Amino acid sequence: MIELNPAATYKLPIKGGYLDIRTSIDPNYPGLDIEFISNNEDIENDPKTRPRILIERPVDTDKLRCLIWGDPKSEDYSECIEFE
Repeated sequence: MIELNPAATYKLPIKGGYLDIRTSIDPNYPGLDIEFISNNEDIENDPKTRPRILIERPVDTDKLRCLIWGDPKSEDYSECIEFE
C-alpha cells in the first residue's frame, strides 16, 4: 500500500481532461477529494463547480460519507451518501 502525501496534488490524465486528486487535510474531515478538470474548460464561462466527489469520515461520526457536486451552477454539494 502507498500512502498519499497530504501536501501533494495528483493529476490523473483521462479522456477529455484530468482528475485532480488531493487529500483532505482538515483533521475533522479526513478524506480524498477528486475533481474533474476538462481540457476544454471555458475560462469566460467557468462553472461554479466542476464535477467533484469527496469521500470522508468525519471524526464526530462512525459513518463514511461521499459528497457529490453534480450541479455546475451551485457551489454546494448536490448529494450525500452515508455508508454504515
